[in-house]
Amino acid sequence: MKKNELINAVAIHSGVERKVAKAVIEGTVDVILANVAK
Repeated sequence: MKKNELINAVAIHSGVERKVAKAVIEGTVDVILANVAK
């Protein structure tokens, strides 16, 4: 699954706008990467 596909799926499943889903997914990925790097 590509990033845009994930964003669209989350937006549809959650009933939120695509830009909200994108912000949440990107924030989640940033937090995961920051903590894995430690």
